[in-house]
Formats: sequence, C-alpha cells, structure tokens
Amino acid sequence: MRDVKITQKFVLEQQASVHELEALLQRIDVKDIELAGDILQLYETEVGNTVNNMALLGLGDHINFAVERARKGMNFRCALEWEIKQLYAKEYSVASAEMSS
Repeated sequence: MRDVKITQKFVLEQQASVHELEALLQRIDVKDIELAGDILQLYETEVGNTVNNMALLGLGDHINFAVERARKGMNFRCALEWEIKQLYAKEYSVASAEMSS
C-alpha cells in the first residue's frame, strides 16, 4: 500500500454516514473503485463535466455488484439500454470505451 496516492478527500456530515461509508468500503474491491475513478476521469475529460466526489463510490459499488453477478453467471442486459444510449450518448460512449479496454 506504499504506492497508494490520495487523490480525493471525502467529508461526511452525519455520524450515520460514517458507518454506511465503512460498510460500503468493506464491500467494494479496491480495483472496482480504481476502475470507477478511471471511468469518471475519462468522462470529465471527454464530456467536459465535473463529477461529484460521491459518484466515485456509487459507480464503484455499481461495478462491484456487476462483477459479482458476472462471477455467479447472472448476466443480463439492462432493460433501459436503448433509452440510456439515446439520452446519454456521450456518457454511454465513454463508459463503453473504458469497459472495452
């Protein structure tokens, strides 16, 4: 862990949030958080929008859940994929490109 760089700082406003964050961080693999960070950084560069720091945890949790489902053979397509592609074309393109690499 010596090579780990701190790139973001999270400040929680309520004590209950501390316990929720601890539980979330214990559940999510570090690699999934790193992938989420890469995707969000690419998104900010490609789309030009900044992302709220909490998006890192949300996306990391989402990726972790998807990976766990895939490991269990529970693969399925999103019912709203067409709508997401239409409404969020740039975002979908960025995420697809990152997941393909």
